[in-house]
Amino acid sequence: MNNKYKVSNIRIAIICCSESEDLDVVIPYDIWRRSGIIVDTISSEKKKSIFLQCGTKITCSEQIDIVNLDQYNAIYIPGGKGYERLFDEKNDRVTKKVIKFSADEEKKWVFASAEASLYLKKINVLGTKKVTTYPGYEKEIGDNYSSENIVVSKNFITFKSAFFAFDFALLVVEKLLNKQIACLLYTSDAADDLLC
Repeated sequence: MNNKYKVSNIRIAIICCSESEDLDVVIPYDIWRRSGIIVDTISSEKKKSIFLQCGTKITCSEQIDIVNLDQYNAIYIPGGKGYERLFDEKNDRVTKKVIKFSADEEKKWVFASAEASLYLKKINVLGTKKVTTYPGYEKEIGDNYSSENIVVSKNFITFKSAFFAFDFALLVVEKLLNKQIACLLYTSDAADDLLC
C-alpha cells in the first residue's frame, strides 16, 4: 500500500530499547507512517542501531540524548524486555517526559504495550488510569489493571501483547487523525470509497 494520505502535523516518538518486542515496534511504525503521521524511532542507547528482542536490527532516526521530546504529540513504549532499560539513569529524560505527558491529558498521549505498562506503574504516572499488560503481570499493576486487550484511559492507550499491535495502531490513527483513515488502512488501497 502506498502512503496516499496527506502528511499530518501529528508526531509520535517510539522509544526503542535493545530487546524491545519486534512486532510492537514494526507494526505500529508501519501503520502510522502509512496514515501520514510523522513517526520517529528514538534509541534509548548511545547508538542509533539496536537489536530488538528477536534479533531484528533497526537503525533509529534519533537518539534519546539529542532529541527534543516536547515536539511530539505522543510517546510510545513497546513491550518486551527492553522497557527495563528505561530505569537506567541515562534514560531519566524519557521518564521525565512520560511524567509530563501523563499530566497533560488534553494535548499529549502515552502509549505502552505488554510489559511496558509496568514501567508506567513503577514511575507512578497511572493515578486512577486503567492499563492492561502481558499475562502474568496483573498483580504488579494492581488496581490499575484492566483485563481488556486494548485499554483507552484518558490520555493513555495500552495493549496486552504483540498479537494486538495492528488493532492498537489503527485505534491510534482513529484517535489522533480520524476513523475514516483508520478504516481505509484496514481494508486496502482499493477501498477509496469506503465510508466509515
